[in-house]
Amino acid sequence: MEILRERIPVPPYHFPKSLLARHEHSLISSLRASLADAASHRDHLADATVLPQCQSLIEAIGARLAYEAAVGSLQDDIMNLFVASNFRKDPAWYALNEGLDGGTQVRMETEAAKRLLPHIDMLLEMLEVEPYIVAPIVSDEKWNCYVNRLDTYGEMATPTRSVICELLVTYLFMRCFQQQIVTFLMCIRC
Repeated sequence: MEILRERIPVPPYHFPKSLLARHEHSLISSLRASLADAASHRDHLADATVLPQCQSLIEAIGARLAYEAAVGSLQDDIMNLFVASNFRKDPAWYALNEGLDGGTQVRMETEAAKRLLPHIDMLLEMLEVEPYIVAPIVSDEKWNCYVNRLDTYGEMATPTRSVICELLVTYLFMRCFQQQIVTFLMCIRC
């Protein structure tokens, strides 16, 4: 609220033409206009229209700052995935203001993730998460130990570890952890 009331300045823009900067600037302008329509910042109108969007605004500012901090430090594919993963937070804005319809947004995110998939091992190494992963699929040794302990019934073919691993990593990376991984990579590089 203090940013909207201009009591606290917005952190300076280093790349004001970036998608994330334009999104943030638009949110600030829109919320300031809504706040101007209210009798005061403590008005019920402000409570109903502005306050519910303040978290989104702070997240937009944080995403823009993370992006700007990582420019030049991380490869373009990681940066593209980070930007595309932010579309999900406000898809209507990107559709209305940037001409990126829902399908285009999904394609951009999917393509960025696909370009990173061949480098997933390197990206995971950068995160240094292995000590925290308890799933046996994390290494061949742990996987083989796990498989050898399983009861077997009949002669049913078992998918190879690499196929299961690829499917699992693809799913987790694209749907669950992509934003967290990219954000974390940006933070550790800064």
